[in-house]
Amino acid sequence: MEAKLLLQSKVSQNKVRQRKALAGWVSLPILAMILMVATLSTEYQNRMLAAYKWQGQLQDVEADQAAWESFQSAFVFSPSFHLAQQSDCLGFCPLNANQNTEGESQWHHAQQTFYYQWHAYDPALVEGNGEEGNETDSEVSSEEKKAYRLCGSQNQLSYLCWWWQEEKLISNAWVTINT
Repeated sequence: MEAKLLLQSKVSQNKVRQRKALAGWVSLPILAMILMVATLSTEYQNRMLAAYKWQGQLQDVEADQAAWESFQSAFVFSPSFHLAQQSDCLGFCPLNANQNTEGESQWHHAQQTFYYQWHAYDPALVEGNGEEGNETDSEVSSEEKKAYRLCGSQNQLSYLCWWWQEEKLISNAWVTINT
């Protein structure tokens, strides 16, 4: 019986030793699972950050677009042609980087400043200069042949311009100033 007891004691001691040896060991599948959860968490956080950045950029673009729509509502959809200044050039004067002229005005909307210029060009005023294409038709008044240009900008380097002839909108385009 003593032998049996001694054998049981040795077996239980071996089991205790094995348990102590395995007590600090973590299985490989558990490590893989922890690594996978950490990777997924990091990827999720990166995607959320990218989504927040994109949303912020989208809000900036929408604010700029809303400001331009307000500018168009104020000046383009119901233009005040009588406010246009007569162009000093043959045709319209070119836009340049130094627009601090008396012909440029400011318009404010939602903490944004727009710079704009209203110009009129009347071909009847240059009738006698001998230039081709400047002849006037006596049946049509000079007011009907007047051309108008409105250019608006937020940075004075890129202008969105609209052109009217005979008080009808004929075109619009972006014009970039080369400095």
